[in-house]
Amino acid sequence: MNLRTRWIAGITGIFAVIFSCVVVAPNTIKTGWSQSHWYEIGAFLIWLVIPAFVAIGAIVAGKWQRAGTNLVAVGMVFASAFFAPYATAFTLSQGPGDLLYLSLQVLAALTVLLILLSDVMLIMRARSRPSHWAT
Repeated sequence: MNLRTRWIAGITGIFAVIFSCVVVAPNTIKTGWSQSHWYEIGAFLIWLVIPAFVAIGAIVAGKWQRAGTNLVAVGMVFASAFFAPYATAFTLSQGPGDLLYLSLQVLAALTVLLILLSDVMLIMRARSRPSHWAT
């Protein structure tokens, strides 16, 4: 994984962590942790751990190339499957129209764009590498 891909993946992971802490956490916390169901707390932890895989994988890829690339790839698969649709729906939703909600929508839109950019960069990298299964 080259340096540009690592930076984009790291920034994507950080944006996704911020998005999950700012947007997903208030939905879980507003009822209070003691009144939240176990699946709400588990869902929040998953929303926090998956983008952390991407950010940590980008850091680890500098020292251990294969392990870092695998962490980024696994994190990006889940980010593409879960974060991108949720963030897109949040971006397109009608909110109260204040500055805070608009800034959260911009954060969600940036997160989606970074996820798509990281996906494209990882796919281009995978297609440029010769497969060890090819004959």
